[in-house]
Amino acid sequence: MTNSTNMSYPSDILSAPLTVDGTIGRGNFLQRVTLQVDAGETVLVRGRNGTGKTTLLRTIAGLEQLHEGELHIGTRLIDDATPTAFVAPHLRPTAMAFQEPRLFSHMSVANNVAFGMPDTSSHSPEFWLKLVGLNDFADAAPDDLSGGQAQRVGLARALATEPAILLVDEPLSAVDDSIRNDLRELIALQPATTIWVSHGSPDALPTVSQTLTLHG
Repeated sequence: MTNSTNMSYPSDILSAPLTVDGTIGRGNFLQRVTLQVDAGETVLVRGRNGTGKTTLLRTIAGLEQLHEGELHIGTRLIDDATPTAFVAPHLRPTAMAFQEPRLFSHMSVANNVAFGMPDTSSHSPEFWLKLVGLNDFADAAPDDLSGGQAQRVGLARALATEPAILLVDEPLSAVDDSIRNDLRELIALQPATTIWVSHGSPDALPTVSQTLTLHG
């Protein structure tokens, strides 16, 4: 997960559109992407395996760099495929909720959620844990969680950073069916711009503003 590391972002970047116009890639794979997303919209990214869906999220988060082109949040240039313009992941107002939550094993569940929470946050880690149905697990160790519970903690940790852009890639694959739809609704109701990758059958998202299909 990419987090704010207790940083506060100016309002012009927290309520700004996301624009990607360039080439993404890893290794020998390259994919041209053009994406314009208004603040608060939800985009569903679809495509066959190997077409760059996850790479797109990693590029927006700063874990990969553009091969060419530009990436903007509002009027701010975040990446133009040069070291000079590249903004490091921890300086971007993004959070990632992925299939592997990668919790810190030496921290309690509550401290995992607290990691990266902005100093200006009016909520406690327990608030976010309650939203994902884990309010009784604040003092638990990550190693004691099931796969689905760990994913829910990872989602709570991403939401707790109060990001401008939430990057979602199968974060609920191990979650019980009984709560999965509620968590999808939770993601849909948060105010961030959301880029949601679908692998295989589309996720039943409550609200989608646009769909981006990557071809390979």
